Amino acid sequence: MDEIATFPTAQWLKESPYPHIPVRWSMPILLQQTAAQVGLGMVMLPCYRGDSDPALRRVPPGRVIQGKPGWILTLDDLRTTERARVFVTFMAQAIRQYADLLEGRYPK
Repeated sequence: MDEIATFPTAQWLKESPYPHIPVRWSMPILLQQTAAQVGLGMVMLPCYRGDSDPALRRVPPGRVIQGKPGWILTLDDLRTTERARVFVTFMAQAIRQYADLLEGRYPK
């Protein structure tokens, strides 16, 4: 269980206004989100999940923690096909369109 102390969630809780609350761990993010929705505690979620959920609020100070980068990958032999280019272009535009939500700048 010492490994859990190194998880970003553990660090987030330690730095929150509530560092001494009891902790329960659940790996599936949907289960964590549902538990928080019904008042069973706090959860650290990606901004796009937490900020778009009307049942949840950010814990003050509500700072955004840098996440992991996302990639759009394709096989080398498909990279030059029209369908792969169309898909990559579509995904890149969609990601840019939702950049504020993905990066935690979505207004509540």
